[in-house]
Amino acid sequence: MDLGRSIFQVTIFGQSAGSWSVTHHLVAPGSKNLFSQAIAQSGSIYGGLCLIPNSAEKAARQGLFFAEYVGCRSHTLQCLQNLTVEDIGYVPFLPRGSVDGHLNLGDPVLPADPELLFEAGEFHRVPLVIGTTDMEGIIAGEILHLLGKIREVFGKAVDY
Repeated sequence: MDLGRSIFQVTIFGQSAGSWSVTHHLVAPGSKNLFSQAIAQSGSIYGGLCLIPNSAEKAARQGLFFAEYVGCRSHTLQCLQNLTVEDIGYVPFLPRGSVDGHLNLGDPVLPADPELLFEAGEFHRVPLVIGTTDMEGIIAGEILHLLGKIREVFGKAVDY
């Protein structure tokens, strides 16, 4: 069936976490020339909740922070396994993984931190539409990101 469109005009679209995927495709070398336009709705690589590469040390700190937040101060596996869905569901953030984790055996999907790639101008130049929704979660993500930065500077004296 011919819909009158070129097969070379491909638009990728994502909402929320899908939008994070879209913005990651914008900086992934392997995605070059696979799409001609992009739409990112309610999510981006900025804001602290995106899938940025983590070091093992950072992932461990995030896990300990999460355990403390949900009341598992002993950091035991048993305590964490006893949490209910509701216990975890009310956490205003969840530690995120990474695009290129420690088990990646091939070339990395992203050659560097996506924020740095964008800031260096190393992204695919395609038409891009960015939007938000009512009761936007990206705003809460930015607030949590800023609170995390404040805690990095002031340490555990900051309680949120």
